Amino acid sequence: MDSLLKVNNVTMQFGGLRALGDVNFEIVEGEIFGLIGPNGAGKTTLFNCVTGVYAPTEGAVEFAGAPITGKRPDQIVDIGICRTFQQIRLFPNMTALENVIVGVDARHRTSVFGAIFRSPRRKREERESEDEALRLLDFCGVKRYANDLGRNLSYGDQRRLEIARALATKPKLVLLDEPAAGMNPVEKNGLRGLVRKIRDEGTTVLLIEHDMKVVMGLSDRVAVLDHGEVIAEGHPEEVQSDPKVIEAYLGTGGAATDGKAGQENSASDEPGTVSARAREPGGEK
Repeated sequence: MDSLLKVNNVTMQFGGLRALGDVNFEIVEGEIFGLIGPNGAGKTTLFNCVTGVYAPTEGAVEFAGAPITGKRPDQIVDIGICRTFQQIRLFPNMTALENVIVGVDARHRTSVFGAIFRSPRRKREERESEDEALRLLDFCGVKRYANDLGRNLSYGDQRRLEIARALATKPKLVLLDEPAAGMNPVEKNGLRGLVRKIRDEGTTVLLIEHDMKVVMGLSDRVAVLDHGEVIAEGHPEEVQSDPKVIEAYLGTGGAATDGKAGQENSASDEPGTVSARAREPGGEK
């Protein structure tokens, strides 16, 4: 498969703080790629570098063979990358349908005058927008809430709505930042099915997730960040058993006793497990 996203020696400095240091990895078209690491590892900072929120201090990001470093977030959306956020960012006083229409509208080309004077093109785009928004709400399992305000949806359904809005921009690559956060086990099972459907429909997925059962069960490959550096990359089974990964999550003592990071029985909330440590509050990821 062809490489879709390449992160080349990306470093991000905030004054004297180095949030990312010489990060390298690539994502091939059609895969689900997991990005994990303890709180403060730099995962969301990396998302921000890919999506144009930050310009890396050093290094470059390529998408579909072309450099995208330094492009604005709206330009990043235009070339085919969209994201969700760790903290849900819906329009709370708009309906679910209207939230997704905002995403669809990012691909429209009607001029300002065409919108003001309601040109035939604009009317056609509005009809198509509503049809596409309803299709995506159905695809993400929240069509029954189409006319409900975004703020009135449950937390899990708000996550699904945000994914639908991101998909409305027709991305080639979608970045999901902790999509399972706040979900119960049933909702997480549904989310796994949704992410696989997104990939099967032709959209490549880059996933940040702290729930080891979710990320290890979904991802084709996984990269692990710790203190802003990639310490491991490979298939989930390889990464789970990597001593550096176990130490990053559990400390040296944990590495000697636990033997594998992200096992299903390590996805509990018992103190000292990978999952529990990953969910502790700690600021920037």
